[in-house]
Amino acid sequence: MAGFNGTVYAFEQQFDSSKGMEWFQDNWLISIYASIIYVIFIFSAKAYMSDKPPFQLRGALAAWSGLMAIFSIVCTVRVLPEFYDSIANQSFQFSVCSTRFQHDAPTALWLHLYSFAKLVELGDTVFIVLRKQNLIFLHWYHHTTVFMYSYYGLIDNIGVVRYFCVVNMAVHSLMYSYYTLRALRVRVPRVVNIFITFIQIAQMAVGLFTNVMAIVYQRRGEDCPLKPLLFVFTMLMYASYLVLFSHFFYVAYVKPKAPVKAKAA
Repeated sequence: MAGFNGTVYAFEQQFDSSKGMEWFQDNWLISIYASIIYVIFIFSAKAYMSDKPPFQLRGALAAWSGLMAIFSIVCTVRVLPEFYDSIANQSFQFSVCSTRFQHDAPTALWLHLYSFAKLVELGDTVFIVLRKQNLIFLHWYHHTTVFMYSYYGLIDNIGVVRYFCVVNMAVHSLMYSYYTLRALRVRVPRVVNIFITFIQIAQMAVGLFTNVMAIVYQRRGEDCPLKPLLFVFTMLMYASYLVLFSHFFYVAYVKPKAPVKAKAA
């Protein structure tokens, strides 16, 4: 397979993306089963922890977030060259509809690894539950649906799925780096929180746009093999994320805070 990264490592060259896609085609239902187990587990653990003191786990959280940040950064660095080339030297339509990236050794490998890692990312919630932090609907809903989409999307593995993965990699590189600093008690300016949430919202807008354009290209008779079921799944997922993340942004950073009443002496 070709490579746009300059250096293509042997372990990347040896990866067979067609077999990887076959695996996801045969086993994508694992993501549904695992998501059901995950939801049952986290709410059972939350109930168990209700009358228990919270664990600190600050060191473990810093290590976890640091490893996830490094992994996301490596993924982003390895897939960006082909992604950039598809837009800058080909066209936007090419970047949305083409499956060329399946034949770029680094991109093929790291996209598959990143999709597999969505199972590992469910571990984020364990820290929230054991530390007795607020477990919001957006958190576990986002984790389960992204997990299922990452597995189901690789059955077809076309440009719109690659868009999701590449943008998500970049966002997670920043997000997990931020979590690492917070776990290490490094004071991070509030504007960083705002920026990360903003780019998450922007990610959803990009996802909706690229999927709509894929259908537009199809209707024009262009070669853009986005299947109807994947399109519907993707649009519902992105639309729900856009609403939920926008609401979170409003409540966290825009909505006026209620004044704190002074306690009676």
